[in-house]
Amino acid sequence: MKLFGHASGGYLAARLATKSMGLSESEREKLLVIGTVAGTLPDWDYFWYAYQKRGFAYSNDFRHHTWVTHTFPFHWLIATLLYVFGLLRKDKQLKNSAVVLAAGTTTHLLQDMVGTGDGIMLYYPFSKKMTGIGLLNVHGDEWERAYTKSPYYLVELAFGAVAIIGVLFDIFKKKSKRNN
Repeated sequence: MKLFGHASGGYLAARLATKSMGLSESEREKLLVIGTVAGTLPDWDYFWYAYQKRGFAYSNDFRHHTWVTHTFPFHWLIATLLYVFGLLRKDKQLKNSAVVLAAGTTTHLLQDMVGTGDGIMLYYPFSKKMTGIGLLNVHGDEWERAYTKSPYYLVELAFGAVAIIGVLFDIFKKKSKRNN
């Protein structure tokens, strides 16, 4: 999935995760931003790849789904540590942020199991076998061309459309509250 789909997925996961947290509007908005960013977080490993390549490139050798940054334990460990730290400090905001971080990164990894080049290491650290559905077995520019022609790209566009509708709904709701 591309960055737009991951950001949309992170936003939608945050929206769902914050539904029952009993938050003020401003607290929820902050968490929606965290969720949106968290949805893209596993792909930030690209910056390491670009550093190694000494420039921004997107070659067929970019197989970051095989990196530890694309595993559930990596992100769940960070979220768990943040949550525990929030518990120890009695910081509800930090605990909520940890839950939204976990929701956003988990959604990213689930999205990367569908229609990508090679899936993710679902059972890491017990297995490095790549797992997914509708894997295209191509990378870089080849993946980009194949993916945007596949039906899986429509799923990404649907994630984006639903996220945009959610944002517009929130804006409309906020405006109508101000007018009353």
